[in-house]
Parts: sequence; C-alpha cells; structure tokens
Amino acid sequence: HSIPFFGAGSCTSSANAPLHIDNYLLVGFGWPAIGCHPSTSFSPGTNPLIKKHVLDSVRCLLDKYPTSKIIPIFHANYEFELYPQPLQRDLSMNLIDLGCFAVVGHHPHIPSHIEFYHGAPIVYSLGNFAFSYGKFFNNQLAFPSQSFNQIALELSTDNILIHSLRFEPPNKVMYLHSESLFSSPLYTDCPYKDMSSSEYSAFFSNHRLKSVFLPIFKSSDSRFLEYLKILYVILRHFLITILIFMRFRTLQRRAD
Repeated sequence: HSIPFFGAGSCTSSANAPLHIDNYLLVGFGWPAIGCHPSTSFSPGTNPLIKKHVLDSVRCLLDKYPTSKIIPIFHANYEFELYPQPLQRDLSMNLIDLGCFAVVGHHPHIPSHIEFYHGAPIVYSLGNFAFSYGKFFNNQLAFPSQSFNQIALELSTDNILIHSLRFEPPNKVMYLHSESLFSSPLYTDCPYKDMSSSEYSAFFSNHRLKSVFLPIFKSSDSRFLEYLKILYVILRHFLITILIFMRFRTLQRRAD
C-alpha cells in the first residue's frame, strides 16, 4: 500500500535500511527473544536486535549520514517489565555516545521511565499504543487496564514533549495532557536515573517484575551467552504456546 516502513525487509540489508523523515533518520531493531523473526542475508524478517549488529549498523549510518539526527527504535524487553534490561540500557547509552539523537523503545505494553543521557532522551517504552484490543485468537487476546496508558514523544531542536494518552476499549484513544520531558514524572521519578552500569544491574536484579525462569541480559554477556539466553527464551515461549494449545493457559495477558 506504499506505506513507508523500517525495521523489517526481504533480507538483513533491506531490514537495516533507515526511514528518512526530514532531517531525522529512523532505524528499527527487533529482539529475537520476543518473537521478532530475524532476517538473514537471504531471507526476510526483522532487523535483529543483537548488540554487535546494532552497534555496527548505527556506526555505518553515522558515517553515511553525518548531518542526520539518527534515532534507533527498539522492539524489546519482556511484556509488562517496567525496567529495561541492563544490556539494552547500556546499549542505548552506547548509541548516544556514538552520536545518536535519541533512542526509543516499545513492546512491554506499559510506559516506562525516561532517562536524559548526555543531552539526549532514552525512552524505554512508549506503552501499548493503539493496539488492536480483543481482535485476535477468537477475541481472547486482551490486556490488563494498566496497559491502556500510552505516551508519545515529540522531539524538536529546542524542546522535548511527552504527550499522555489513554486507550478506551474497544477502539478509542483519548488525549490527556502534554508536558515537557523535564517535568514529566516518567523522568523526574526515574528510580535509576544517573546510576552506573553496575549499580543499575544490581537494581534490576532486585526490582525486575518478570523473574519467573527468565534470564537477565547484561552488558557483560559474551556474544555466545547473549545468543544462548535468546534461544532459551524462545524455547520457553514455545513450551508456553504448547500449553496454550492444550488449554492449560489462557491468552489473557497479565502484569503478574
């Protein structure tokens, strides 16, 4: 339908192609651990959110488009997890250090905290924006009310605004209010603001919400360990899918 897109394609080269909007350049990455089928050199899929691939891709874009404002978009983290994985937090900061204008994430279905790092915003989750509620799997797929809160990020050269919205089932999105990033509770109340990598890793281990047989992804993980953890999460999800098929579980999403 000629709708511009980014973050997926017929091969990794296509999936890694950025979307240009004025002087902004968006590049998307999908985390294989949560069902984002990775593309390869010869097959379609998403642009894989693997640490080395993300850094290599962004470095190439920064070299190729030195005057553009580059914004990586992460589809990452576990459902309803309020805090970013340590690996993904550090990776976001690494991208800012390289020269990215901002980093934006989504997938947990709830808005997460926002950090302002070296003059650039890192938004770890925008929330469950305009999700097709109650339409899939014979209307069984639904989400709890806390996933109805959403935010939109507005970036400009002189200001950063957070727009708050709320979804009202079955198909209405209500605008609530707008505020500067620096007056938003998502920024001012961030409990891990200014924590070092090691401090945050300990904080995440003690405060993460999704801890039932789910691994923590850390910056110190080797490439092999990162792949191994992703494979484990995929296999875990496969077993849960079998249980759903056998009607031992429901498709109702719950924060607990």
